[in-house]
Amino acid sequence: MAGAITLGYQVHLAGFGWIQGYVYDGMATGTVGLALRVEAIQITGLPPNIQYRAQVENIGWQPWVGTGEVAGTTGRALRLEALQFQDTANSGAEVWGRAHVQDFGWMSVMCPMGDKYLGTVGQAKRLEAIQLSLAQPSPAVINAEGTEPTTEDQAKTLFESAVCLATLGAIDAACIATDGLACLAITDVLTIMGCVVTVGNLGNLVAGEENVAPPPPGVTTIGPDNPPPPGWVPGGAPSQPRDDDDDDDDDDDDGG
Repeated sequence: MAGAITLGYQVHLAGFGWIQGYVYDGMATGTVGLALRVEAIQITGLPPNIQYRAQVENIGWQPWVGTGEVAGTTGRALRLEALQFQDTANSGAEVWGRAHVQDFGWMSVMCPMGDKYLGTVGQAKRLEAIQLSLAQPSPAVINAEGTEPTTEDQAKTLFESAVCLATLGAIDAACIATDGLACLAITDVLTIMGCVVTVGNLGNLVAGEENVAPPPPGVTTIGPDNPPPPGWVPGGAPSQPRDDDDDDDDDDDDGG
């Protein structure tokens, strides 16, 4: 994204804590398909005028916090349901993001500022994974049609590229873990081709090009309607939960 700076963020997962560590600038953190709640988030790299807050089960909206601080809770088995940002200086800086939500999957890319937020409020749904980026005011970037691509288009390209790269990383890890036996299976080849087409198409849209190619036969591209494979965990799959964490069965909780 034009004007983007390094933004780092990590989530506290039910049963595993801060096990995944920080990811940066559009990368996904959390889990997909494992029914694990995000309980807290910590973000670094924000300018002093950008603050964030979390909507938490049984608590509601917490107070605003700044860069490096924790929003949400730990050790209380409470799901984080929504995340919102504000610019106290009206500087024009924008945070963009996308959330994976219980029962909804990957939701739309958006700027969760003002009256908007990532996630849900009043629906008792847990956040399961998240992607974030920060765009600062900068000189216009002109595309092939002589127009400036929107920040939303650039955010979509960034987020989809990050998911594709993480998926390819998981394929590579499987290859190494099986001493080559899982290398370049036909499904992996299709995934790689799908990633190339997905990112290429989004890049063409940002560049103002109309000749967007369809995916090759048999390829399902990764995107909001086709999230990463079930159980895929960015940053490496945790092996065993901590013994001291609470049970994760909160689907029927009345919270938020």
